[in-house]
Amino acid sequence: WSRALIYTLLILFSFILSFWDEINKNDQEAQKITTRIFIGVVLIFLVGVSYIWVIQSNIHNYAKNQLVNKLVYGRNLAESMILTSQDKLEILSKNKLLIEAIKKNDTDILNGLIKDLFLYSTTFRRVLITNEKGDLLTNYPYTNVDFKNIAFRDYFKKVQAEKKVTCLTFL
Repeated sequence: WSRALIYTLLILFSFILSFWDEINKNDQEAQKITTRIFIGVVLIFLVGVSYIWVIQSNIHNYAKNQLVNKLVYGRNLAESMILTSQDKLEILSKNKLLIEAIKKNDTDILNGLIKDLFLYSTTFRRVLITNEKGDLLTNYPYTNVDFKNIAFRDYFKKVQAEKKVTCLTFL
């Protein structure tokens, strides 16, 4: 904008310089015509610049509003995904079949439950089930994990401290 404004002003002043000889003469009529033309061109320039500035500010505001809307949508989507995941885990944690399978260390039932949770949910990358000591009973998808006990992990300590059965951690 600054360069365009400077170049346009230079063009306007070069336009007036072409009539400078007539302004310097004693011809009052030529002076009036030249002055009116210059004022007219400056006014047209100012109206054009104002029009372009209004259009640019409208486009800027539109783009800003679109970005804010996308940000709000993303936040709502993330919050909804987290709340849905927490609800699913809380429902699963209250399942009597799950509780009995953990007590009996029955991995077949545990595998079936967490497989269903994983397959019917798009928010989990891995589901782990441990006992109260942090020993890993099973996980889905079935992969070899580097650890057999997660009692040292922050999220497990948080669950133990809050005495909640579920923990939602995005790794």
